[in-house]
Amino acid sequence: MTQEKKTIESGAAVPVAAPVKRPAKAAPKPPPPPTFFGTFLQGLTRPSLPAVIGTLCVALAWLAACVLFLTPANLARIDARYLMTVEDDDYTEVSLRAFRIAAQPVKPAFAIALFGTSGTREAISDEKVIEEAVSAELGTQAPCYFLAAKALSPYEMVGVMDHISEGFEGIVVMHIGPNFLSDSGEGRRHLIDLHRLAFQNEVYDEELRAAGLNPPSHTGNYFLDNWRFFSVRTNDQLLHHLIAGPPVFKRHRYVDKPPLRENQRGWDDMVATAIKWMDEQAYRANRQTNRELLDRMIARLRRNGRVELVLVEVPRNPVLSNILIPPALASDHRAFMQQWAQQPGVHYFELDQEAALTADDLEDYIHLRSPAAQERYTKALAQKLRQVAAQWKEEP
Repeated sequence: MTQEKKTIESGAAVPVAAPVKRPAKAAPKPPPPPTFFGTFLQGLTRPSLPAVIGTLCVALAWLAACVLFLTPANLARIDARYLMTVEDDDYTEVSLRAFRIAAQPVKPAFAIALFGTSGTREAISDEKVIEEAVSAELGTQAPCYFLAAKALSPYEMVGVMDHISEGFEGIVVMHIGPNFLSDSGEGRRHLIDLHRLAFQNEVYDEELRAAGLNPPSHTGNYFLDNWRFFSVRTNDQLLHHLIAGPPVFKRHRYVDKPPLRENQRGWDDMVATAIKWMDEQAYRANRQTNRELLDRMIARLRRNGRVELVLVEVPRNPVLSNILIPPALASDHRAFMQQWAQQPGVHYFELDQEAALTADDLEDYIHLRSPAAQERYTKALAQKLRQVAAQWKEEP
């Protein structure tokens, strides 16, 4: 038996170890005072039912306001620049200008609708020059509606013209060229997705369907049918424009730019792009289709009044013309246009020589950069349209 067992059995006291003293627990720290951001974040991530209902009510109220009050008639009263995301938003400018034209209570006895792409936008110094020349010939006010926008397609032009067609009589001017007549409806599928203009109409949809496209169906409500146009224009810039005022719309964007041919790399890149842009095969395949598209537009307009169609070649850089448009194609194109102009009420003009355009007058292939060249070109076009107006007076 061990000594430890003997001690226990004998009843002797067994020494007990002293308890270990542990430090007292510190009192819990009070939570930090709430901050504005913390409270906001908590409310944002843990919304209450009343907050959710309130948010939905506000959103539905905004939607109802758009559905009820966002209409072509109301848009015609506002400055288009408030909706522009950038200072060169041609599509907003053209759309709201078309709304204002359509909203006129009294239609002019004679008007000029001038359509085109960015080449037209840069070529015309001021449409008032055209308006004054034609008005002087007719002895009555003849407004000129400037409806040009970057890469505006023939289908969009037809849609815009149909929107302003009620009571229209006068001249429809189309800036045209081989690249314009190369336009393929099949190649314009993005028109449906982008919805660049602020309206749709049956004529536009009909022409898209004839081109093999499937435009979206209409609900009958303007805002719901055109929400894509507005969705890309509702950003922080809209609030900024409402507070600080609209931006200054910049129409001429190439003025005083140096010619690209002074920059060899820029010139080479531009030539390569333009060669792809001017596709001879696409031109021959699509020119008749685009001619018929414009012929149908004029036929619809002539059901309600007298309309002349004026086809004008877009200005072209003389140095590049022979590179991009071989002489045989240029000759074929001219013959095609002259044959088109044999139709009653159709006119065809080339103005580059009359306007004495030189390579230095253009920044690239079709964009005039010289204010003096713009004035010469505009005066040359005004003179041609004055001649058409003179024929209008003489013919029954």
